[in-house]
Amino acid sequence: MFTTYRLELPEPVTLNKLQIPVFTHMFLQNVSAHKVQVDPIQGKRISVTYLSSYPREQIEREVAIFLERFTPEHDEASASSAEILEPELNMVELHEPPLEKLCSCCTPGNQRNISDDLLEQRWLTLLKNQELAYHRPIITLLEYFDQSYVDYVGRRIGDCQQRQYSVLLPASFAEKMNYFHSAPMHLLLATHLSHDHETMKSFAADVSANNGKLPQDCGPYLETPPYILQSAPCYKVYMEMEDQVFEDNTAFVLKGQSFRNEGKRVYLLERLLNFTMREFVFLGTPEYVTRMRDLTLEWTVEWMEAVGLKGECALANDPFFLPGKVKQNFKVPKHVKYEVRADIPYKNDTISIASYDTHGDFFAKTFNFRLRDNAETWSGCIGLGLERVVWSFLQQYGLQSEHWPAAIPESVK
Repeated sequence: MFTTYRLELPEPVTLNKLQIPVFTHMFLQNVSAHKVQVDPIQGKRISVTYLSSYPREQIEREVAIFLERFTPEHDEASASSAEILEPELNMVELHEPPLEKLCSCCTPGNQRNISDDLLEQRWLTLLKNQELAYHRPIITLLEYFDQSYVDYVGRRIGDCQQRQYSVLLPASFAEKMNYFHSAPMHLLLATHLSHDHETMKSFAADVSANNGKLPQDCGPYLETPPYILQSAPCYKVYMEMEDQVFEDNTAFVLKGQSFRNEGKRVYLLERLLNFTMREFVFLGTPEYVTRMRDLTLEWTVEWMEAVGLKGECALANDPFFLPGKVKQNFKVPKHVKYEVRADIPYKNDTISIASYDTHGDFFAKTFNFRLRDNAETWSGCIGLGLERVVWSFLQQYGLQSEHWPAAIPESVK
């Protein structure tokens, strides 16, 4: 059903880690592909996955047209990036986790796409604008996988400070970490009507003249957005810790909503504008943060084995925090991000269900938090996407609970 072909970018184009997310977003807006991956080490090799119903020649033609348009813009951006970004990033070599050993070797029992089943059996209801209503079976599975993950991984981490935050991230906070440079393609803004009385009257008159619909151009009526909808709940931890001094290595556990503008790529539980993340955040010495990354990768794979979910670990190429304009000399690991990817059998592919980011001292320096003894302070986080866990589990085993792994409790089936 899906086909993958690989090629190298034209000779003038080599993408660095900061350019890859922008490139992949632009690529998927212009090419009828399901997925594109850029080798994070080489920065030139790309893998394009597309539905087999598309002729290979059509995909190749679309890729060629996109690269022809992208290259001139990229040359200028790349020269600028080389001058501004690369010299100021201090890449730290760390020992890397043994990815080839971090695999969950379960045996899924389903090979067909269960998307239609989810709707026909009313586990999901598709609302307008691709919004979803979750029914009880999905809600039960979301709660089960969340709690079992916290029980398995959280218990091994040990003492964690619990947190709960709103979904609103102040725009001023995002500006401070240059968020608008690093991930503009994902932005969802939160604003409101101007409190000016005359502006509100004018807005109401426009709505009335437009038969109750919003005006075509709302800009004149709106305030500059004071908030954005968070793309990851962990940002609020760094916001809370701003200018703080703490005694020892510290772990946080939280759960929250994430918002990302996925455009036309939204598809049931696989890719959503709004999804739920369970997160653990680590603040402390570089040794502590990287040790927790390695351990939680191992524990996550063990947890997957325990619940019957097949998947593997891999290097990722879209660090969520590195800004487009670096104004200080930050220390970051050479490999910032790892993923745990679960199998989707019907298309012989995988999707990311969890990410493991090691930020180096980026957030510590940006928001001035540190250990009391002035030791070098790093941060890192884990984010588990709960809807994707449920999606990949159901794609691997189907909706008939009698075919689910024995580890799944009867109360969940």
